[in-house]
Amino acid sequence: MKDRKVVELIQHFSKKDLKNLKRFLESPYFNTNPSISELYEFIHNYSPGFNHPDLSIEKAFGKVFPGRKFDERVITRLISKLYKLVEQFIIQTKFEESEIQQKFYLLDYFSEKQLLKFFDSAHSSLKKAQEEYAYRDDNYYYNQYIVEYHSASHLSKLDDRTSEINIKNTVEAFDTFYWIRKIMLLCLQLNRNNIVANSNYDLSEVNFVIEKLNNHNILKVPSLNVWYRALLLLNDPGDIEHYQNLKMSLSLHDHLFSSEEIQNLYTFIINSVVIIFPYGETRYQEYFSLFNEQIVKGHVYSNGYIFPQILKNIITVALNLKKYKWAEDFLTENKDKIVPEEVYHWNLAKLYYATEEYDKALEILEGNKYNDIFYVLGTKRLLLKIYYQLNYIDLLYSYVNSFRVFLSRKEIVESEKKRQQNFVNFFQQLLKLMPRDQERKTSLLEKLANTNDVADKEWLIEKIEAIK
Repeated sequence: MKDRKVVELIQHFSKKDLKNLKRFLESPYFNTNPSISELYEFIHNYSPGFNHPDLSIEKAFGKVFPGRKFDERVITRLISKLYKLVEQFIIQTKFEESEIQQKFYLLDYFSEKQLLKFFDSAHSSLKKAQEEYAYRDDNYYYNQYIVEYHSASHLSKLDDRTSEINIKNTVEAFDTFYWIRKIMLLCLQLNRNNIVANSNYDLSEVNFVIEKLNNHNILKVPSLNVWYRALLLLNDPGDIEHYQNLKMSLSLHDHLFSSEEIQNLYTFIINSVVIIFPYGETRYQEYFSLFNEQIVKGHVYSNGYIFPQILKNIITVALNLKKYKWAEDFLTENKDKIVPEEVYHWNLAKLYYATEEYDKALEILEGNKYNDIFYVLGTKRLLLKIYYQLNYIDLLYSYVNSFRVFLSRKEIVESEKKRQQNFVNFFQQLLKLMPRDQERKTSLLEKLANTNDVADKEWLIEKIEAIK
């Protein structure tokens, strides 16, 4: 049952989310079927890991329908209904989080019903909420446009010729929203173009926007200026001036953006590091500096939880710099902020591998299972590296073959599959490399150096070079 979508989904819920979901399901306004609440109670008993062998549809059926003969169709339908309610809970939760969105709906209702007195009150409340909005991002300017549009539309309906309809504010808010959102989309496309091989994206629109906004007054809007600088960097990711300008501008104006948006912008910066800084400690120090600034300012967290991919990158950089104590302290201090729990254990296993505590790393890796394909792939590579360090020859050959079969059968993004297959191919050649075979060693290193898209390429080079 742990493979069911509803279990997989609620694995990502915090303790608070799980508690609120229980209250949601117990509300007759949202759920009139008590069996669904009982099913959720059964599943919730196995949180947070949801890995217990008793978490099965047979046990769930017995709990919800005691004394009845097991019927898979009945319990499957109930699970499906629970999943739909969990989705509804997410929608309701997100709606409740947005005070401005709620006020928009209220304003629409009063306008539709011609309740002018209520409209004025709601509109004033909406303007106040907009002023108090935490960020000055694209959402802010879109909301500002809606506020101004409602005001203009309302005045036009009244046909009050004594009141001025301020179209200028409406247009300015819309233009600012439009350009921020357009540049955001172009940045996402350029970033993908820069990291995905053989991507052919027409850059004419990017060049048009850069020329159109160059020295334009609208760039005085700080959030738009930051995104414009991001576009310049992504259009030329090796330009150190664009790199430094975006770093400085983002550091100065990061309070204008949400954590998710800041992460996107930092990702653009981080992806340029590999082009601008030479391989080695200088590059990793730059990575660490970027991550450390985000940590100090709290940008690595969203709703109190750390982004799993960011955590993985932080720990990887720290380990490359041999900051083992720092990495251990960071994991310990943030354990309650890492979900799902397996993400914490996976990064801890990486730490134990780096400190050559292989038995501890093996215990963690073999005791946890992962749903995310990238953690699955990372675990398989890490296990191979541990077996190599421990000289488990028979296990190595068996596991590398099973990894190859896994890659051939599993549906994985083609570019990522290629990276993993290249790792397996070079790993097998590493196993076959004999001491004092200098000619073959040199040939293998040259072949590896000339092959793009190889997972753990630096590790392979290090191990090949270590064979004398």
